[in-house]
Amino acid sequence: MSLQTVRGHLLVVDDDELVREYLRDRLCSEGYSCAVAANGLEAIQMLRQQATPEVILLDVDMPGMDGMEFLRLAQHHVGTRFGVIVISGLAGPRLKEQAVRYGAFTLLPKPIDFDKLLRLIAIQQELARTRSALRG
Repeated sequence: MSLQTVRGHLLVVDDDELVREYLRDRLCSEGYSCAVAANGLEAIQMLRQQATPEVILLDVDMPGMDGMEFLRLAQHHVGTRFGVIVISGLAGPRLKEQAVRYGAFTLLPKPIDFDKLLRLIAIQQELARTRSALRG
């Protein structure tokens, strides 16, 4: 990334290396700083050790710690200082309802509509700015 202003800090959590690389590359080309994790446990460790991203893109179906378990543990262990957009090939109303109940903003089905993803990230960033302003 050159001298352009970073649009935000993101974390992609997906066990599929091709998906992680695709999202990281596309999001970096849009001006975002983008870290990646291969599963929920790796993501929890990253959140404990590093600055919190504004938005997390989270797959559901991963070995070890899946996306729903990550959501439950992340809220308990690192708080809710970030927005979460769940991405899944298993999309359906029940899964979306469960993801939102556990703290995600929404669920975006795979294959990912990249323009919609960018809009959802912008909404999450605006919500974070509004919450911050309200806190004082």
